[in-house]
Amino acid sequence: TFLKPIAYYRKKDDQSEYSLVYVNILSGITHQVRITMQSLGHPLVSDDRYLPRDQAMADCQWCPRNFLCEVRQDWFDMCGPYKHPERRRFQRISIENPLPPLFQDILEKKLELMQKLDPTADLYQGPQYWALGDQQLMADFPKDGEFRKKVMRWGIRRGIHLDAMDRLLLLSREHIDRIMTEYKPPEEDEAFWVCPECMNLNHPDQSERSNECQGFGFLTAQKKCQGKPKVLRSTKLPDGWRDYLADPTIHLIWILNPILLEARRMAIEKSRPSWDRPPTEEEGDMATQEQIKSLHAALVQDAKTGGFGLNEEDLKDVAGLETARMPLCLPPDSPVWRMRLPGKGLGSQWRYSLKGKERIRVAANFSVRLKTYKEPILAD
Repeated sequence: TFLKPIAYYRKKDDQSEYSLVYVNILSGITHQVRITMQSLGHPLVSDDRYLPRDQAMADCQWCPRNFLCEVRQDWFDMCGPYKHPERRRFQRISIENPLPPLFQDILEKKLELMQKLDPTADLYQGPQYWALGDQQLMADFPKDGEFRKKVMRWGIRRGIHLDAMDRLLLLSREHIDRIMTEYKPPEEDEAFWVCPECMNLNHPDQSERSNECQGFGFLTAQKKCQGKPKVLRSTKLPDGWRDYLADPTIHLIWILNPILLEARRMAIEKSRPSWDRPPTEEEGDMATQEQIKSLHAALVQDAKTGGFGLNEEDLKDVAGLETARMPLCLPPDSPVWRMRLPGKGLGSQWRYSLKGKERIRVAANFSVRLKTYKEPILAD
């Protein structure tokens, strides 16, 4: 669990003090955030399980539910359908869910903002960088342009997408050189394998029994999966089975994730001066008011179709931004802002979206009905 206070508040009627905290969780165990905050001596407001009863009842008078909300999710959908099947056979799903109106009203009407610790953060949506630790890694391991080009060329030759290459470039040069030297393509890497029975990913850090699946047979109605890493060519695989690890991007991400997680942990724990910042990077044009209006309209239309923002590469399709130099800069008072997804560092693409308060406002005027499937989708 990684956490970052982004603002300090004071309750208007009794001057009691509160912190607005952004938390990253990776394991997702039951009550992970609530237990972590309670163990640090900062339990959640109105937490009826981990607060003393009298305190929880008092909190409920002005905050009727736990002040806890999932504002972001990021994962890879490896089973399709794919937006660009010729480029990559997976789709990255990055969802933003701003604080609901109840919590926004509490922050604005019942609490008083005393200090905003992160000037680039949206108080209703989180920091500009989704993953805590990425900014510190950018500051600890700066890369020059020539080194970045060398690494990118290595990835292009192997058909690896930016979703993995950006992660790789957050690491130290020593880590990068070792990974590039020792890397084996998916068809040659026998340490990682997708179970032919349950599709569980098995890897060497999971168990010493590398020839036994550590998953559960949910596709075969078994409590313990009996899958093995190698089967006969004539073996009939379960309906819907797919070797998602055969995609070189997903394969590299699985290799990088534990290394990047440990690097983030060490970067967060490292003592550093308050003025420590990532290296400056080249910026694009400052958006005009007309361009902001056009981008705002495009983001509203994207939200109506169930989207959660536009990537930097998509802005060329927005009216008035065809010739704008990227990355587009936005003034602080703009209703739209930009952020970077997990694993995106120096020189990588920005994601543009509506600010939390603005998204809640415009979302009140429409309802998104997602497409439902009445039968299973046939896998390739």
